[in-house]
Amino acid sequence: MCIAGQIPMPSSSSSLPLPSEGKRLNSYYYFYEKIVHYLSQGYAVIYVVESDITKAVINLSKTCAIEIEEYIEKGALTLIDANSFYSPSETRFDWELLVAQWQKVISSVSKRGKFKRVMVMGMPHTAFFDSRENQQKLIEYEEQVAKHYDGGVQVFCCYTKELIDKLPLGYLLRLLAAHQNTAISSNDNNNQGSFGRNNQNIPRTIDLIEEGLTEALGKETCALVMKTLKLIYKIDRNKIVGDPEKFEEKIRRMIGEETADSVMRLIAERIKAEIVIQQ
Repeated sequence: MCIAGQIPMPSSSSSLPLPSEGKRLNSYYYFYEKIVHYLSQGYAVIYVVESDITKAVINLSKTCAIEIEEYIEKGALTLIDANSFYSPSETRFDWELLVAQWQKVISSVSKRGKFKRVMVMGMPHTAFFDSRENQQKLIEYEEQVAKHYDGGVQVFCCYTKELIDKLPLGYLLRLLAAHQNTAISSNDNNNQGSFGRNNQNIPRTIDLIEEGLTEALGKETCALVMKTLKLIYKIDRNKIVGDPEKFEEKIRRMIGEETADSVMRLIAERIKAEIVIQQ
């Protein structure tokens, strides 16, 4: 999930100050910066990233120099324990249960005031990444949310490099495909993605794959590989993203295991750079 829509970040003259020293207070500054921005725009914000809510409130107040309690009291800011929300024992990482939880919270917040819109921020539970079974559930969850997303709320998902490094290339490709331009960078405030239909981000995903192939094999060999995939193996651009395991299998058959390992690593790093939050 990433931000839906293109809204410029606040300038230094924003009514909600963001002191530079706040960056040194904790590792969540980038997320806090987003919260402050959307609150200043009249949004309600639902924050499901940290497990220690008391600490989050204290750090958010220190970092952003605003009266967080006021926003909480009027319903504009809702902070939820992420470990409880995504609890493996309670949700079993079932996408339907998780979506239902989000819908319940969003509905409740929407009724608490006349907000411009609702922004939800979430970080997947670390247990989502502990096994291939749970990783598959994570991808299914993201794909189903993308499939049913109607643009009614703004969505911002927080993926860290530590978590995303645990995913194999096939899941990385599917995760990126479930989002429309997931690139997020604190150095480029306009570089914000949005949740979208799977086919909306295929061109960008293919570009990243071709970049990895070109770096490893050269431009001409990359073109030959892509042509062979299409003509011999009947794997066109849509099928590369739709069946990444088959794509990887054919690549390995064409160029050999050792070379393929290097190629897959380069492609994976490019995909990760699109997904991971660069703080």
